[in-house]
Amino acid sequence: YLVVKEKSHPLYNKFLTADKLGVGSSEEKVVVDEKTNNYVSSSSKSLAKLYVDDFVMLNDGTKVKVVSAFSLLKKRVNEQTLESYSKYCNIPVSKIIQVAKEFTSHGQKVGIETNTGCNASDGSHFAYATTILNSLVGAHNAKGGLHHMGGVGFASMYD
Repeated sequence: YLVVKEKSHPLYNKFLTADKLGVGSSEEKVVVDEKTNNYVSSSSKSLAKLYVDDFVMLNDGTKVKVVSAFSLLKKRVNEQTLESYSKYCNIPVSKIIQVAKEFTSHGQKVGIETNTGCNASDGSHFAYATTILNSLVGAHNAKGGLHHMGGVGFASMYD
């Protein structure tokens, strides 16, 4: 999704909705079609560009800077070095790299799921992080990947 990064605009730091460009409704977000470079509704079936940093003209005639949410996430993650993350969590850099390579080497056929691992004060953050990791490798709801059911996945196990 595209985020408006024009500080003087009322939509600053909000998702750009498709109605603002005339490509859909106010319920849909805007993405950039990877093949055509056109701004399209998030309900489009085409692949979207992950990295976007551009200016767009809205229906009301204002020109605003937009950045993809993925670009913002990457920028935020890269504010720290692996060494600083290692120091923070007390896990060696080599181990972080090893786990990352293992996790990402299977394409979409990977999944992290929790079962009672979220029953802690930081549990919601942990659950959110695992979902983000699955999404970043494209495994969220993908064949062979993770179908996250919000904790109800084990319900039939006890029937």
